[in-house]
Amino acid sequence: MIKVNAHAKLNLCLNITGLNGGYHDLESVVVKVALCDTVKIKKRNDDKITLKTSGALKNMPIEQNNAYKSIKLFMEEFKTTGADVKITKRIPIGGGLGGSSADAAGAIAAMKRLYGVNADLKPIAEKVGSDTAFQLRGSFAIMRGKGGDLQYLPPIPTYYVLLSVSDAGVDTGKCYKLYDELEKTPPADVAAMINALYKRDLTEIGKNAINALYIAAKTINPEVERAYTLMRKLSPATAMTGSGASVYSLFLSAKDCKKAKKRLKNLGVDCIMTKTAENVR
Repeated sequence: MIKVNAHAKLNLCLNITGLNGGYHDLESVVVKVALCDTVKIKKRNDDKITLKTSGALKNMPIEQNNAYKSIKLFMEEFKTTGADVKITKRIPIGGGLGGSSADAAGAIAAMKRLYGVNADLKPIAEKVGSDTAFQLRGSFAIMRGKGGDLQYLPPIPTYYVLLSVSDAGVDTGKCYKLYDELEKTPPADVAAMINALYKRDLTEIGKNAINALYIAAKTINPEVERAYTLMRKLSPATAMTGSGASVYSLFLSAKDCKKAKKRLKNLGVDCIMTKTAENVR
């Protein structure tokens, strides 16, 4: 059996740079965090795939699960037999944290080890989801286009992270559609954001912690705006990740992060505490 940790990601800033073939092209600074799902895979002697999940997604048809899709593509590409898969979910669903893509990347990586395949798996990852290629390796990058154009960078210093959790997520398709109809916000300066991250300057990070989808997301789900407003008072380095609904705040110490989590809990904002991850798959 092969076990892989599938890490959540944060879009520390997110610009939309245009439309390409009906899809939005992105420019985003992305980082993995310690919060992760666990993917366990065992080899089968036939061509079947079984999938069990705990924590969430229990009622999702197997064919709609991105981990299943990635394994099926892997089997077709490398002519392997099937697998028994168990996924333990910890990453909130519909939060813009890339949990589905993380599981898909984890499944691909596990299959590679299970079957001893030595090949570039990025083409498979790109067929599954926009974040999946980044999730395959590295911890910090600039992501462009549909997610496959990746510029990996040296890991940033450790930041402690609060993630708001919303019971009501944000539908990604609706969010992009509404974005097209709304007034656009000024873009984040990606180079300035990266420089500030290496310098551990929360104020400068906050100036470019901009997500082009925020206005659309908060219109769809008002919890996004409430979480952002309250969390921004505790750290200037605060923004929404992905298409929502999770909002993140960065802190320089675990003590400050724990203090902020306690204050937010008293205000009725449910948060998860984690930290940025270095040197993960």
